[in-house]
Amino acid sequence: MSSLEIIDLRENNLNGSLPMDIHYDLPALQELYLDKNQLTGQIPSSLWECRGLQLLSLADNKLTGRISKNIGNLTSLKNLHLSDNNLTGTLPSEIGNLDLQILFLDGNNLSGRIPFEIFNISTTIDIALSMNQFSGPLPSSMGLWIPNLQRLYLGRNRLSGSFLNSISNASKLTMIEMSRNSFTGFIPNTLANLRDLEWLMIGEDNLTGEVSTPELRFFNSLTNCKNLKMLSISLNQFNGILLASIANLLTSLRMFEAFGCKIKGKIPIGISNLSSLTNLVLDSNKLTGFIPSTIERLENLECLYLEHNDLQGSIPNDLCQLERIRDLYLSHNKLNGPIPSCLGELRTMRRLFLDSNNLTSTIPSTLWSLEDLLYLNMPMNFLSGNIPSDIGNLNLKTLMDFSLNQFSGVIPSTIANGQMLTFLTLAHNKLQGSIHWVTW
Repeated sequence: MSSLEIIDLRENNLNGSLPMDIHYDLPALQELYLDKNQLTGQIPSSLWECRGLQLLSLADNKLTGRISKNIGNLTSLKNLHLSDNNLTGTLPSEIGNLDLQILFLDGNNLSGRIPFEIFNISTTIDIALSMNQFSGPLPSSMGLWIPNLQRLYLGRNRLSGSFLNSISNASKLTMIEMSRNSFTGFIPNTLANLRDLEWLMIGEDNLTGEVSTPELRFFNSLTNCKNLKMLSISLNQFNGILLASIANLLTSLRMFEAFGCKIKGKIPIGISNLSSLTNLVLDSNKLTGFIPSTIERLENLECLYLEHNDLQGSIPNDLCQLERIRDLYLSHNKLNGPIPSCLGELRTMRRLFLDSNNLTSTIPSTLWSLEDLLYLNMPMNFLSGNIPSDIGNLNLKTLMDFSLNQFSGVIPSTIANGQMLTFLTLAHNKLQGSIHWVTW
């Protein structure tokens, strides 16, 4: 086996530990694939002596222990895949001496600061360090020496400090994932330099708006990101206003998630320019005013989450133009008036949440034709009238809540039609008559 250059044993059920004398048995080894097995124990020290190794993939096993500083011996190494193991300890700075293109260490229990040498590897294309226990600030020079970096994954760690302006020097970045850390400060306008950016995920940090203005001006810089598809900034502390310039975000944007950010003010009318949007998530903020009628232009929208805000006025009929909508969440606002009957024309609807508003009148009969509806939730309103037997048409329903309204009449026996109903409440209404016991 002394002449073996490539070994590929991935995606099996191999167990036990790696051989301690691997360097002596495989002196010509260049590529080793052992990912997706059941390997245990520590990475043997002899592996760090395989100086001709160009690719090492041990991901998705049960390996333990530390990464030795002798990894710096692997001067030919280009791709390092150690993701999804149980590796511990700090990250050796010697990795920075390698000409790596791919560095995947996500999904371990590595801790301590990320060595600044990691961000000095000019050949690196992908860095994945997410889902570890890394802490402390990022190196202030980050971005200056990684001109070829395209994808950066640092999410779900304990990183702190400010969101660095220097990251914008890595001008080839297409993906940034830094969610679930403890970063502070505001999002720099220098993101405008990242013209190839496709995904920006910086949710669940402690980022804020600029002190000098209530406007969230970083949206202006993102208009330069011509290929932006995913923008996730949820669960931060922006406490600012959405600018009209959000309308200038490119039509490439498909997912915009900004829930729980203390965003206030009105939903900009120009949001309708984001014609490729499939998911618009603005719930749990401080939005006021009306749902803009222009939202009907979002013809690709599948999920609209506006619950837990202070929106007012009626539910606009314009929502009925969203022919691909699956989830419509308008709960916990100050919406009033009747439920538009045309909502029953949205055949793709799966979840309709209208609870905790000031809605009046009856439930439109057209809703009972939504045969694929799973969740129908509208408690804590002022809805009235009878619950018709046509409710039995909703064969796939799993949740129905009509409580805390003013419904009257008898409970139709067809209400339990279908085999998937797991939650039903009609409490606190004016229903009467006998209970029709059915096979639930």
